[in-house]
Amino acid sequence: MIMKKLLLLVSSILFSSFPLLAQNDYAIAGMNSSGTPIVADKHTFPEAISIFTGDTSSDNVLLEFQTPYIETALYQKDYNKSTAIYYDFEHNEKLWEKTFDYTNNKIYKNGNIIIMNKEGRSFLLDEKTGKDIWKFDNYYHFPFIDSKSQKCLLFRPSFTSNITLRCFDLNSRKILWKKNMPQVASCNVIGQLNDSILLLSARGIHRININTGEGWDYYAMKIKEKYFRIPAYGEISVYRSGTGATVTDSTGCVVFASVDKLVKIDNNGVVLWVDTLDRLNTDYSINIIADTLFLLSFGDFYFDQYEPPVLSAYNYETGERYFSNFIGKDEQIVNSFHNNRNRMLITFTNKQDSCTMKLFDLRTGELMKQKAWEIYDSINWKDRFMLDDKYIKNDSALIHAKHTDNDHLLAITNNYIYKVDQELNVCDSVPVDDYYVFVCKYGNMRFFNKKNRTYIFDNDDNEVAWLDFKGFSFTKTKIYTCIDKTVYAIDLNQIEGFEH
Repeated sequence: MIMKKLLLLVSSILFSSFPLLAQNDYAIAGMNSSGTPIVADKHTFPEAISIFTGDTSSDNVLLEFQTPYIETALYQKDYNKSTAIYYDFEHNEKLWEKTFDYTNNKIYKNGNIIIMNKEGRSFLLDEKTGKDIWKFDNYYHFPFIDSKSQKCLLFRPSFTSNITLRCFDLNSRKILWKKNMPQVASCNVIGQLNDSILLLSARGIHRININTGEGWDYYAMKIKEKYFRIPAYGEISVYRSGTGATVTDSTGCVVFASVDKLVKIDNNGVVLWVDTLDRLNTDYSINIIADTLFLLSFGDFYFDQYEPPVLSAYNYETGERYFSNFIGKDEQIVNSFHNNRNRMLITFTNKQDSCTMKLFDLRTGELMKQKAWEIYDSINWKDRFMLDDKYIKNDSALIHAKHTDNDHLLAITNNYIYKVDQELNVCDSVPVDDYYVFVCKYGNMRFFNKKNRTYIFDNDDNEVAWLDFKGFSFTKTKIYTCIDKTVYAIDLNQIEGFEH
């Protein structure tokens, strides 16, 4: 007991103030292609940093230091505590500090907007002092905060009644508009089409103009599954709802697959076509190839229920269903790959973790060939590996991972990408670690991760520089990474050729 009190005392002392331990330290953090080193300012704190929040509209960052989560001590004072520090690294100065229980509370930052949930209320904080400058009338979730327009969306989640989505103007401190929404625990922004138009997911899909609240709604049905028994809980019922997959095209049309329907909606909210799906699933992928839409339902082991995987094809303009075929039994889809010869290679796994490759004809949906895949590599349907953001570097250019000749396809595991012929024989393999993973474009440069480094390329695929870390955040003039107790800050002007 004495030792426990001493540990808590030490913890409270450490979390009461965070002076920098190495204020003027620096480190070599990377290299330009010319051989010029890139130097980072190095700031070390007495405790490990749990959350680092920075963005390109401000040079200040929000740091959170969290004590370990202990489920049995949710309401005890010295557990599950977060200390949030707002820090100006440019002047090496802590601007303010807040403490709160992170199991029930949260702090949001976007640019100069900082909102904090604490003790059953939501507060707007002054960026420079951390003082409350506005107290909301209740506790809210904030799915969208925009420092550019100085607006935010807020709602109170509810499982039993409809919610009210509100738009709050942070300049005038007024509610601009209100909108009734279905009862949901979460309302998420899944796309921002331009500065004013958002797509939200909340038991369906909703297009909203942030300035006026106008737009359209399409509600997905709430599907109640049959009762079944779980030994630990007895007889329960399970509900599924929401958006399984969403894509938008260049005309502003939205296609989304919910639990039971596939819908195409135009820019004005007019339903162009709708198809009722034969099976209830929540995990889909949508691919539009030429004028055909392919819907792939991955399959689902859901408690004692099993939903088989399905491959469907539709005319993208009219919604005519060409086919919808069950393509697996007691299996789930790990990943898929199609080429220009109307072939799709799909990798399956089952509860015994054995794998099968199946080749399908995309014109008919029929199985052409299948083969058990005896690999000595991890493959996990819970962590599906996708190719969309991956590139390989040859002598002169970055080549997208999906690029292959028409006679071969690709099969993917957690550690390798395999080149497969039409007979499903593995011809070659490339370690996943050899691929560049696209992260973002900032200024005139593109940033990629590879292994434990960040690589920077210009628009002509020339490697400009590398940085000796993987995860990072941008502020207005710097790139930051946080490793354990240390924050490394790099002036972007050190990257040769970089322009905002």
